[in-house]
Amino acid sequence: MGRLTAVIIISLLFLFVAVGFAAPSAQSDVATPVVIIHLPIIIQPIGSPPPLPTPLLTATASPTPSGTAVPPTETAVPFQVCQICTYNAYNCDAFATQIEAQACHDHCFSLVGYDVHRLDADNDGIACEVLP
Repeated sequence: MGRLTAVIIISLLFLFVAVGFAAPSAQSDVATPVVIIHLPIIIQPIGSPPPLPTPLLTATASPTPSGTAVPPTETAVPFQVCQICTYNAYNCDAFATQIEAQACHDHCFSLVGYDVHRLDADNDGIACEVLP
């Protein structure tokens, strides 16, 4: 071990003792001084959090002046049915429309890489084609 390496290691040991991450050992049977190091472990998740479900568009009325009729506008509302993408939990009967089934299919496909719920029986990319 080179002199510079030894200086760096000794400096780090003194730093660890100074900040409380290490303590000198009191073992008398050891010829070389021993320092016991206690470093905190920080656990962080790997990767990014899963994306949110694809929002669906629903009609809502917007406030207007009295006497003027305005057609409802579309607002995004997150699809609440498709929360499980780890196993086959849904079939086409779980959805009211093809758009809902497609949103679930696309959401889970983006997470796991395949049609986990088998909503696209003919593998053409369109889920639950029999739904309205």
